[in-house]
Amino acid sequence: MQTRGVPPDVVAGKYRIGRLLGGGGAGAVYRARDPSSQTEAAVKIIPASDLPDEAARLQLAEHGRTLAGLRHPAIVPVIGSGVLPDGNGYVVMELVDGEDLRSLLLREGTVEAAHTAAIVSSVAEGLEAAHRTGMLHLDLKPENILLPAVPADAVARLVDFSAPGALVMGTPAYMAPEQLRGEAVDARSDVFALGVIAYEMLSGRLPFGRGSAADVVLAQARGVPSMDAGLPAALARAIRAALDEDADRRPATPQAFAHLVSASAGA
Repeated sequence: MQTRGVPPDVVAGKYRIGRLLGGGGAGAVYRARDPSSQTEAAVKIIPASDLPDEAARLQLAEHGRTLAGLRHPAIVPVIGSGVLPDGNGYVVMELVDGEDLRSLLLREGTVEAAHTAAIVSSVAEGLEAAHRTGMLHLDLKPENILLPAVPADAVARLVDFSAPGALVMGTPAYMAPEQLRGEAVDARSDVFALGVIAYEMLSGRLPFGRGSAADVVLAQARGVPSMDAGLPAALARAIRAALDEDADRRPATPQAFAHLVSASAGA
């Protein structure tokens, strides 16, 4: 089996793998180039351990086809996907020059309210487009929100939608209570994750910590910690609503949450 540290030379018969862009438990992402057309792309290599049988490999292919048909300015287009001879999977995506939200947070610590509202609104638009097709994200986190160097139609763009039934779960710090409990999820689960990200952008910290799933469940049961003084009260209320343990009390859709954030942030 190919190790994660040794990518293939060529993917999909034409994309020559270049430098590592980033990665985590769900795989590594590389910059790639098609020499024949001189076009560049981002290629994610998925470990074979996450594709243990034919059903999982077929699911990857179907997921790739669904994403390839999902066109929205706030979603990074998927060009293709498949399985390599060594059993590792791959997803080819449009290359976005810029940085992810995590890089911005590491550099700046926090994001001012109007910029937070703009990012939340852009992400919400992408989520709504996906939700209309029946697709949830379920792994929203700053690493999966890209900020293009030259914003055009979208301030932020989404990547790495979870495949239905995927072995790789979301990241506990950003997961809704129902997702952590293994219960049914819906659009409001993505609203919760977007609320966690908004809280982190404005305060510079996570509302429920960065521990294990069990640690996060306990923290969620204790309630949402107060946000920093100085934020508009309506903005703090909007974020607390998105982080409600009861999904029925959250904003029903990402855009409903984004509207609350924008109105209270003065955006």
